[in-house]
Amino acid sequence: MDGRTKNPFHGGKPALTKSVAQSEVGGILGLSAAMTSFTQVIAPLVGSFLLAQISPAAPGVIGALLMGGVALLIWTRILNVPDLECEQEAE
Repeated sequence: MDGRTKNPFHGGKPALTKSVAQSEVGGILGLSAAMTSFTQVIAPLVGSFLLAQISPAAPGVIGALLMGGVALLIWTRILNVPDLECEQEAE
């Protein structure tokens, strides 16, 4: 063992690379790194603007609204899977 602990949720391979074909792994990792860098540049600029121009509470409120939207999106698109057995019985 190399001393690293494996995450039991993805079996040692990140979910991002498991979601694409083997030939697209490099591209998706590059896109992931680019988006990480982009958000690390943009987030402080937007946060500073919100603090200075709107209100000290604005970054927290907008962050909470964004996370609520993401939670709703995850609930409706990913977690809310219809029960196929019920649909087949209805037909």
